[in-house]
Amino acid sequence: MVLPVHILSVGTLTLPTYIFADSRYISPGIKFGYTFGKGGGVTVGAEVSYIVWYKNAANAVVLNFDICGNEDKLQFSKLHLGYQVSSIVGAEAGPTIIWTDQETLYGLTLTPFAGFVMPYVYCSYTMILNKERDFGEAGFLLKFPISLPGHPPPSIGLN
Repeated sequence: MVLPVHILSVGTLTLPTYIFADSRYISPGIKFGYTFGKGGGVTVGAEVSYIVWYKNAANAVVLNFDICGNEDKLQFSKLHLGYQVSSIVGAEAGPTIIWTDQETLYGLTLTPFAGFVMPYVYCSYTMILNKERDFGEAGFLLKFPISLPGHPPPSIGLN
């Protein structure tokens, strides 16, 4: 069910938008980035989100799996579960587990991101608990939202 049109202003950009009532999606995606610092390198991954639109914002639960390495070897694998709120810009946060060939690390990740449709650009910071170590990452994410049966497809009023 689509409710009345509202106007969304971001700086000088003004777009007509709709408030989504009970719009739900599954959104798989692929991720390409770079992790900075010791043990970093090229990072690729897969992500899936369960998204519910509420009051013109997407609220999502996100599950993400990444691998990071360089030309010599795999540096680490990462599994992350988070909660996300977004419109054109957003933020996502939650617990993270990182496996290296020597240890398992537990941490918290915060990821601000921005994008209109796709791709999304992101940067993330993972603080490792009980260790003096952290990870910084930047890259882009291609997401493919799939409307769940019985829920309307997305619309931003530009049809």
